[in-house]
Amino acid sequence: MSYVIANNDILSLAESAISVTKIYDIRNYDSVCYQLHYTDAAPPTDTFVAANVTVNPANTITITAHGYTTGIKVALTGTNLPTGLSATNYWIIKVDADTIKLASSLANAVAGTAVHITGQGTTADATLTPISLATTGQVLKLQESNDGVTFFDVSGLTVTITAAGDTLWQITQPATAYHQFVLTPTTGALNLDVTVCGRAIVNQ
Repeated sequence: MSYVIANNDILSLAESAISVTKIYDIRNYDSVCYQLHYTDAAPPTDTFVAANVTVNPANTITITAHGYTTGIKVALTGTNLPTGLSATNYWIIKVDADTIKLASSLANAVAGTAVHITGQGTTADATLTPISLATTGQVLKLQESNDGVTFFDVSGLTVTITAAGDTLWQITQPATAYHQFVLTPTTGALNLDVTVCGRAIVNQ
């Protein structure tokens, strides 16, 4: 007979915009099923004026209750922008609930490396528009490993998330000892829950 040995949430993300990995031990399972539930966590479009900008070395922009998280990709538009910034895409560095910095890449945002702002400019119309999840999405894939160190993609178990949805991955008699979830963002922010149901076979 079989019995359930796991039925729980193993990965829960809120407004995730940076890469995430999660290793899960499946050595006791004869079969394992993962239910993925995801929703778009698109933040708002925000504006700021020159007075909201603090120049290098602070490099900060104050926007009350901005709602952004580190890694969000935004398009900056406006006239007479602060010196050091231009009308192009940036990635958010969240300082606190009311303060951000801008980075030139996702890697720089994760590292906390901000673009240097050397002058406030005179902008009265600077707008930060988040680039939507639907543009290119975030990729979630399942990998497997026997040693928990070196992982390989599981063929066919990859989903590109561009909107809210659910996906079910079921593996019978897994041939390896570990699974790993790998979330790779491109744009947007994501809420994600992964629930596992694992079963073991008991010989009678």
